[in-house]
Amino acid sequence: MGTLTEPQKAALAAMAEEQQLAHDLYLAFADKYGASVFGCMSNNQATQLTATRILLQRYQVADPTTAPPAAVGAVSTASTQTLYDSLLVQGMISVDSAYVAARTLESTRITHLKAATADLTPPASAASPSPDALQLYTNLLAASRSQLLALGS
Repeated sequence: MGTLTEPQKAALAAMAEEQQLAHDLYLAFADKYGASVFGCMSNNQATQLTATRILLQRYQVADPTTAPPAAVGAVSTASTQTLYDSLLVQGMISVDSAYVAARTLESTRITHLKAATADLTPPASAASPSPDALQLYTNLLAASRSQLLALGS
């Protein structure tokens, strides 16, 4: 365990919220289209969120995914809610549109994960401020890249 700055804690909370968004979005697509890829991806997001919640607890960061409203598709940050709503509308047009929306989300997550990882990566001469968070982000980045490939990108 290391330490996290306030901006790093905010990034961790944002990662949890993005995972909840992805879970709910992929669940909606799986329900509508029955495409097994979306069901698998929704399950993967739930597993990733569990790992992220461990770090939220460890670093005493409020979990934005447990605060009301707890309804499927409801998130606590306005910008994340807007992203969810727009991707859901796009994905409900057709299964092909759902794939496009999912690729957009995974590309967005990769961008955010790269930035969060870079913020945690110290110069070669310094100790890592949070090796567990760095490992989590590395794993999440690999998972998002894998999911992007599964979506045909």
